[in-house]
Amino acid sequence: MSSSGQPFPMSKLVYMYVKRLAQPLATRIIARAKTDQIVKKYLCLQPANLYHFYEAKVKFKVMNIGKVRMNKVPKLLEKDAMVLGANLFSEMCIYAVASGGLKMVTKVYTYHRFFVQPLHLTRFLNIKFGKEKKTNLMKATLKTCLRT
Repeated sequence: MSSSGQPFPMSKLVYMYVKRLAQPLATRIIARAKTDQIVKKYLCLQPANLYHFYEAKVKFKVMNIGKVRMNKVPKLLEKDAMVLGANLFSEMCIYAVASGGLKMVTKVYTYHRFFVQPLHLTRFLNIKFGKEKKTNLMKATLKTCLRT
């Protein structure tokens, strides 16, 4: 454990960085939601109310408030729901872009590993050895490349 008591302090740092990056986008979404009812209803209010509902349900269960039968979760104010929805959407956009970037990097890595490296290996074998030894060496080295 670190000195702050958290097992993964880097995750907290990344989370705070994403929140900081998403803040300008969230303020633009809030400004747009004030004028556009579709953005307000579908992009801000519905996700925020859904998030608030399930967050409250989980908190009630964890804190043992669920013994007193909680049938109805208190509603969020519209202004608070707009802020929460805009923050959720902007953070989701940042995470989606980051995930797409990571997916692209892994695709490039796998392409390089399985197609480019064996191509360089066959060129190397063509230069270093003759035709008769090339096939046996190429099969063995390609097996080890694909295995690791």
